[in-house]
Amino acid sequence: MSSEAIHLPRALLPPKIIPTRDIKSLEAIQFRGATVGILIGRLGATPRIVEREHFLAPQDFDEFLVELTIGLPHVPLAPKVANDGRRSALSGDRKFPIIGILSIILCVTYALTLDPLSFEIDNRALELGALTKFSVTTSQWYRIPAAFFLHSSPAHLFVNLFSFAIVGRGVNSIIGTPRFVFVLVLSAAFGSISSVVFSSYDYVVGASGGLMGALAIFVSFSLACHQRLPGSVSLPPQLVMLVVGLQLLSDAVTSNVDIVSHIGGGAVGAGYAVWLIKSHSLPIPAASTGSRLLAVTLACAYIAGLCTFLRHYLSFV
Repeated sequence: MSSEAIHLPRALLPPKIIPTRDIKSLEAIQFRGATVGILIGRLGATPRIVEREHFLAPQDFDEFLVELTIGLPHVPLAPKVANDGRRSALSGDRKFPIIGILSIILCVTYALTLDPLSFEIDNRALELGALTKFSVTTSQWYRIPAAFFLHSSPAHLFVNLFSFAIVGRGVNSIIGTPRFVFVLVLSAAFGSISSVVFSSYDYVVGASGGLMGALAIFVSFSLACHQRLPGSVSLPPQLVMLVVGLQLLSDAVTSNVDIVSHIGGGAVGAGYAVWLIKSHSLPIPAASTGSRLLAVTLACAYIAGLCTFLRHYLSFV
């Protein structure tokens, strides 16, 4: 390692050279109390992982780690726990596998509501669970959360699952699970209601409003705090643009999905991100007890809405 660049060992390949001026974060990947690797965050590029096993001898890795911390005194070494440590890297809240749980619920809901002949959503599910312009006037409030869990086609579901997997993990780490649940529900609800008011569709379904709220938060923090975001939550711009492109493509080719819900959900997420950035500095402190209770209440309300829909729907099947 020199003062201007570091050389990362790679199996069967020449060492990777990274200029020291491009390094913004160092995170120790730990397993059972031992450091097994280093995640190197880079400005405007994909982070790199250097594992202990890449070195011929364990002491070589330890020497490399010492040289790295001495040669980069402006970049502190932060812990990145890999063995189910739930502490978020940027938030005082303990992490919760919300993305995995949400993905399972979305997949199970789709399996219960698909038409076995077309593999798209069953018309009865649309009639009973989708958000319509008459939902509020008929007091069918359960449709607001139920519509979030319904998807028109396998492609519609896949796009949202993929987007949540890419963006959701980073947002969950940045703002913590309670705030993530809050903004997800609020963005989804506002996006769906915006569609009811302004959309030309008779039925509106999908989690895209909530997803766009999460995406807006991630983009806002990436623009405002790029140098302070560690590599474990940073994404290359190309991957973020891929998520945006998939959402726009979903608007164009998927029925009962429109850009109005995306705009509504994104606006909520952007507004919430601006408030967080102005009122807190990284790392963001843990959510208050009231915020956690609010997040649990909103999550329970959405699950209750889904259960109400499924009770109506399965009674007709």
